[in-house]
Amino acid sequence: MPTVLAVDREGNRICNEFHITSGNDGDFITPKTLIAGSYYYGILGKEQIQQVAENGFLSEVNFPSYFGQGGVPRNMPIPEVYDILEHAIEAGYVYKADTIEELAGKLSVDPAVLAGTVNRYNELCGAGEDKDQGKDNSYLIPIEEGPFYAVTGSVRPFSTGGALDVDTQLRVQKAGTDTPIPGLYAVGNDSMGGLLSGAKNYIGYGGAFQGWCITSGRMAGIYAGAYAAQEP
Repeated sequence: MPTVLAVDREGNRICNEFHITSGNDGDFITPKTLIAGSYYYGILGKEQIQQVAENGFLSEVNFPSYFGQGGVPRNMPIPEVYDILEHAIEAGYVYKADTIEELAGKLSVDPAVLAGTVNRYNELCGAGEDKDQGKDNSYLIPIEEGPFYAVTGSVRPFSTGGALDVDTQLRVQKAGTDTPIPGLYAVGNDSMGGLLSGAKNYIGYGGAFQGWCITSGRMAGIYAGAYAAQEP
């Protein structure tokens, strides 16, 4: 949801929030969220929640790997958002408070820092131009009225797969052929050229590559060791 204000665990804004939108309109992940650590917070006020309840999301939420029923189209009112937030609060990953300072206390964040970040963001919203991060002004909704919410965002880096073609022994193949290059092996994300297409050169499930990294690394080690043992 690009209308949130994304802050790190110190209460500082970290990025153009449009780029952490899990939808066709967004880039899903940005290096700046990785710098924030394993999680960050999305700060919202009454205005953002009311927008979702009455008018829906301003951008489409449709990342197929996570939304098995087709995702959520833009501009579809979601009046249940209040109940959803209450359940999330009970689950412990959403926080609610009447003031930004109180919200900061629940996050163990310096109230002055978070309040300053929110005030600066509201200034940008009022000016209609995000000079700090470059977010499109259509997503600039100020955070002025409570209750205020902080939604815990989990950072999940996705990686590009594809790269080199390898054979069943993890030997890199010469370009455009099935001929392996003796002594040259590739593993992990560098060894999936034969498995993924240029149309979609990533797997949309977090952690999917980790198993292949372990398996391919072990296999390549075995074959590389056997190859080295044959060398004079």
